[in-house]
Amino acid sequence: MFVITPKYKYKLIEVLLVLISFEVGIFIYFSPLLRAKVLSSPFFLFSVMYWFYAIFFYQPMSLVEFGLHLENIFRNLFLGITLAVGLYILWLGYLYLTQRSICLPHYGGSLLVVISLILIPLFEEFLFRGYAQNRLKGIFPPLARIILISIMLAGYKWAIHFFRMQSFLKFCDIVGISFVGSLICSYTLERTKSLITPIIIHIIWDSLVYISLSTLPWWMI
Repeated sequence: MFVITPKYKYKLIEVLLVLISFEVGIFIYFSPLLRAKVLSSPFFLFSVMYWFYAIFFYQPMSLVEFGLHLENIFRNLFLGITLAVGLYILWLGYLYLTQRSICLPHYGGSLLVVISLILIPLFEEFLFRGYAQNRLKGIFPPLARIILISIMLAGYKWAIHFFRMQSFLKFCDIVGISFVGSLICSYTLERTKSLITPIIIHIIWDSLVYISLSTLPWWMI
């Protein structure tokens, strides 16, 4: 049973408002409505502005509280690379056994590749784990934080792909894999106290998936 004090209650409300408003904006943005991009703007602005206000003015977070520090940097880098490669191998095995492929959008331009494989993973890690997961310390125990953040991140992926997935199984693949991957990244954050490890896992994982989708083996076609 959790007993949430008024101080922590406001923190929880703050985190939920930031994440939910952002995900609602994402859902509206990717809808087929022509006016969706304009309608999504207020949700994005509120989410980002409230997020910045919370971490810089309301209850400031230091870089260390975000998990950005150099302590055990080489161990964390090695752990991130190892887990990313391991997850990728498991993903390939899963696709082979199910004889299915996940058709993610292919980005041809170099700028879009940088945005998709580096900047977006960085933003997601800063928002969901650096900010939200660390902000929930003192409110929930580690396991509850890991599960809650993974549910929120899976919901974010659901919002992105909801209108673009024509197959329900592929849609479940996207959300399910995002949830499992988030569980592992969130667990490494709790264990290492460093955001570097989940960032490395996320960027390398996305890069390996992008490469494999660019040159599909015969059993992924």
